[in-house]
Amino acid sequence: MTTAASPLTEPVSKRSAPVVEHWWLLLVLVSVVTGFWPSLFKHLRAQDLSHSLHGFTATGWLLGLILQSWLIARGGRAWHRRVAMGMIPMAIAMIVTSVPMIQAILRTGQQQAGFQPIARMLVAYDVATLLLFPGLLSLALANVRRP
Repeated sequence: MTTAASPLTEPVSKRSAPVVEHWWLLLVLVSVVTGFWPSLFKHLRAQDLSHSLHGFTATGWLLGLILQSWLIARGGRAWHRRVAMGMIPMAIAMIVTSVPMIQAILRTGQQQAGFQPIARMLVAYDVATLLLFPGLLSLALANVRRP
């Protein structure tokens, strides 16, 4: 009895179909820009430094993921690695700039009584993400040779 090999068991270099993750990430980018358009992107100069830094680092991180996916799909492994090296400090900056954002959400929740339940939910999500992101990033870097 013969069985066909699954595409997941073939070496990455022998896959016939191109990787298309960057298209999904582009959709995520459009969603992020649309969602944050009124509060961040529309009035860039009106933001305080912490909001601007967090917005730029988070957007830059997403752009880096799109670029890495696009590069690896086209065989640009060397540039993929270069972009990854630039994204490590960006990830650290994104984590550091998340703390003032959590504080701002808590302040807004205290000032606007109707926003308080939403603020609690957002802070719970942000704290969980702030704990998971460095761990998952560390696992990804530790397993960089295993796609």
